[in-house]
Amino acid sequence: MQERKLWTPASWLIVLSLFLASCSAAVTPGPKGTGTKAADVSPAGTQVLTPTPKPVAARYGGILTQATEADVSNLDLIQATGGATANPLMPIYDSLLTTDPLEPLKIMANLAKTYDVSTDGLRYTFHLHQDVKFHDGKTATSEDVAFNMKRMANPPQGTTSVRKSWLSAVDKIESPDANTLVITLKRRDPAFLSVMASGWMGVLPKHIIQEKGNMTKDVVGTGPFKLKNHTRGVSLRTVKNPDYFVRGLPYLDGIDTYVIPDQTVRTAALRTGRILLIREIPGVTVTQSKTIREAMGDKVVVEMTDHALGSFLLMNFSRKPFSDPRVRLAVSWAIDRELGMHLAAEGAASTGGILWRGWGNDLDPAELAKMPGYGPDKEANRAKARSLLAAAGYPNGFKTSLSVQRELGYTVIEMEFVKEELKKIGIDAELNLMEKAAFLAARQTGGMDAVRDAPAQELPDATPFLKERVITGSSGTLGYSNPKVDELIERQSTIADPSERKKLLDEISRTVLMDGWVSLWWYKKIAVYWAKVKGWKKPPQHFYSTRHATTWLAE
Repeated sequence: MQERKLWTPASWLIVLSLFLASCSAAVTPGPKGTGTKAADVSPAGTQVLTPTPKPVAARYGGILTQATEADVSNLDLIQATGGATANPLMPIYDSLLTTDPLEPLKIMANLAKTYDVSTDGLRYTFHLHQDVKFHDGKTATSEDVAFNMKRMANPPQGTTSVRKSWLSAVDKIESPDANTLVITLKRRDPAFLSVMASGWMGVLPKHIIQEKGNMTKDVVGTGPFKLKNHTRGVSLRTVKNPDYFVRGLPYLDGIDTYVIPDQTVRTAALRTGRILLIREIPGVTVTQSKTIREAMGDKVVVEMTDHALGSFLLMNFSRKPFSDPRVRLAVSWAIDRELGMHLAAEGAASTGGILWRGWGNDLDPAELAKMPGYGPDKEANRAKARSLLAAAGYPNGFKTSLSVQRELGYTVIEMEFVKEELKKIGIDAELNLMEKAAFLAARQTGGMDAVRDAPAQELPDATPFLKERVITGSSGTLGYSNPKVDELIERQSTIADPSERKKLLDEISRTVLMDGWVSLWWYKKIAVYWAKVKGWKKPPQHFYSTRHATTWLAE
């Protein structure tokens, strides 16, 4: 067993003092272990995350102000979802590992300063920093980390663990002493370290959960910021944690997150300086970004890049008429995705299947073009859709409803477009605009005909996404179940060879699309922020770069 030394920000903050080192970490593999080829995913040789310091004159002080479209979905992190929750809550927590805020695909140390991996790739031993304190003054230990992971993997009655499937490969979680955590896997898991670095793996205090049963009314972590106050529907404000275990961080005095549902009001608040950052979720439209740039010039930074967030139309697989696969396929054949990207997304999108191409997981374009509705002859596609409806017993179409979250204005525009497309094949769809809480509750119970879904492939590895969104019983399926797909998901999750794994991922994608899943497009998302916001850049996925420990404000 060999030790991995993880680069810790504290080790160079002492030297650079008031300088920010933006860790551009490069993975340097050492000698291979004696395991099989699959073990190369986590080689037993030494693996060091090496920093490349890029000092700039960082400044202490100031409040970062940002906006979300809705309030947090749940204060208990394992039950929470969405960018509106991640943006204000994740600065409060630390996880075992984290990602570089300027190069978010590079894994860095967080609570764990080093880790070892056994030669068979199944046993990970994490060595934690000592004297890390929760915001209530209690010491955080490996028991807290173990408790959180066990709670996530096997939630108690009444607690919904949204990402339970992320830990499906975990066999045992042990804390032999206060600063050591040992995790044993049932099988090799290429996604494991990425999962450990996710902000959703933030460590909550065991003592509070044992006393109160959950964290739905308490916000206590070990992170760079701690809760100041939360006014439901208005704001969530945090202040600097003066006892943060990473010396010299954070730079900011606090982060204020304001709930501003209306997109126009959000952009006006940015232009006046009331808020300094609109992250890629909720983002701004192409037109709004151009207007902001014209009005503010180099006072703002506008970043638009491909983003691992999709727009799906998900039908209820257990409710007529969508329980018939011919009806679902008819819907897919009917929608002109190229037109939709132009009209509804202002061109800020690209076609894709059920996985994001940016992570290298999606079908190749030539293969995707063979799927229902992706071909160039739109009239022929609609004729195919009408034929399928007739075969299913709906020659004159039918009435249905499309549920969408009211606060996300751009999604309402998208569903207006889908409504018009379905009208062309005789389907009369009424938009059902729902407040966020009611929308999420209906998603859990399956109480809707069809829903605009926003799948975020949070990690480069496809397995967590497939287990959270696609596999039988997962939270995002609305009754979808295919044993063949389930078996393929499990089988690909153990394979280290990229080309062999891609073959299985492609088979999963083709099968799911032919079962009647409708992927509309994958976004290019836009973040807009004042140029004085430093030490942060738009990531490829909106659950990265949320902690803001190294974010600072220029004068």
